[in-house]
Amino acid sequence: MPKRRRDSSGAKEANGLDLDDRPQRATWQRCVLVVLGIHKDNIPRNKPLKRNDMTVLAVSPAPSLSKEEVQKQLQVVAHEFGDPFATICDGASELREAVATLCTF
Repeated sequence: MPKRRRDSSGAKEANGLDLDDRPQRATWQRCVLVVLGIHKDNIPRNKPLKRNDMTVLAVSPAPSLSKEEVQKQLQVVAHEFGDPFATICDGASELREAVATLCTF
């Protein structure tokens, strides 16, 4: 493996490619809402849920995910796939509050 050397700016050079390993501050932020689904008749009983038990219903990038934005995205998913039988989300307030507005049976 060739040795990497640093130029005067501090960037490393290897095989003609410049690699800058100095910390970089992101100037933008994006959020992604991922909605997974599993049909109620296919919920595994007495065993852990596995990735292949679920279907990706939506992957929605947004500049921010406020309660209103999450609610809007979930309504799009519910319109396409039907109202959920049950919902589970993590403890983020914008998720909890948006999920609470969905019709569940």
